[in-house]
Amino acid sequence: EEPIHPTTRPTIITRTKMGEGDEIMADDSALPLVLAAASGVATLLLASGLAFALTRRSKGGTAHTKQTEVAEAVVEELDMEKYPGGHLTIYYGSQTGTAESFAQQIAREGEDNGFMVHVVDLEDTEDEDGGPRQAILDGGKRDEHGRSRAVFLMATYGEGEPTDNAAQFVNLIKSKSGIKSNYNFEAELAEMDAANAADYGEEKKGEAGDDDDDGANGGDVDASYFNGLVYSVFALGNRQYEHFCAMGKLTDVALGRCGAERLTEAGTGDDDSDLEGDFENWKDNVMWPSLKRRFVAEGAMDKKVAAAPTNGVGNDLPECQYVVEYVTDMSPGDAKADIVKSDEIHASTRHYFTAMDCPVKVSRELRTDKDPGSTVHMEIDISKAGDDLRYQTADNLGVLPVNDDDVVEAVAG
Repeated sequence: EEPIHPTTRPTIITRTKMGEGDEIMADDSALPLVLAAASGVATLLLASGLAFALTRRSKGGTAHTKQTEVAEAVVEELDMEKYPGGHLTIYYGSQTGTAESFAQQIAREGEDNGFMVHVVDLEDTEDEDGGPRQAILDGGKRDEHGRSRAVFLMATYGEGEPTDNAAQFVNLIKSKSGIKSNYNFEAELAEMDAANAADYGEEKKGEAGDDDDDGANGGDVDASYFNGLVYSVFALGNRQYEHFCAMGKLTDVALGRCGAERLTEAGTGDDDSDLEGDFENWKDNVMWPSLKRRFVAEGAMDKKVAAAPTNGVGNDLPECQYVVEYVTDMSPGDAKADIVKSDEIHASTRHYFTAMDCPVKVSRELRTDKDPGSTVHMEIDISKAGDDLRYQTADNLGVLPVNDDDVVEAVAG
């Protein structure tokens, strides 16, 4: 599932637990780590010393942007002929990039379906004045009826926990919805609703308790907190874990209890089976049709298709998000990588900037020739990494391999 990105060094990724939906990276210790690795298909990461630069080309409504940048961009008048469905924001909770890559896929399809799509890391909503609520209910993206539209792609991390970038958002919606548990909330909410109904009955009889009692879940509960939001949720998980898709299910229920309007039933993707197929099916057969029925006026897409230019053969190619610029005034040895600020790094590639080199001390095959497949015993020495890398029981390692330089040169040339 992990998108392929360039790297220049062999690395071992730091800190993580095994999760659902997103593949999980690694962690730490001052002792050599023993790792049993079942054989499979390894992801190869291409690194090139050629003197050319890949420059990201912006496309209205499809680039991954900080929330503050999105807010500035949508001040301009929206072209309703190009985007008859209006604005649509995709928020993702992702640990290593699977949910983020799904969000970018929706963004690439946005214009063809009539929507101006914005992709936002849930962590970035915390930086907005007024917090996530202000960011999600951004007035610049509301339609003429005052509604904001959003899709939440939520991966589950570890045993039913939120991803790092979604933790504060999940805590917020739990607080405002009255939910306390990450995964036992159905029974919890049934008890709360029963208690509220009983309290209402007592009030009707004139036997209500103290006015200061805000109910079993405290004064933070707000059933109108996300009024004006129309939303859909897709949950990423793995049925091998007890709390399958817990964060997506929690988000779907909590937003509804906070006043938001559910557009579709939540979709679920199973990484133990076909996560990508589950997402494609939900996106193409549930999400886009529901959004267009609700927000795109009848006939608007027909006009859009009729006005669209073609490549002369009636089969348009998708627009590439990158351009290649050949640099001719320097040799490959003189090329230097740009300095990238930590807050400009996408969540799916952040570990390439924080990983550490650790040598493999021992590698031996555990199966005999008569046993199909391969299981390798490996010992990885992280003792020289110091305090930056510490192993804790049950931590996992993610390995970033590097291709041979000659192979890279041949492919890139």
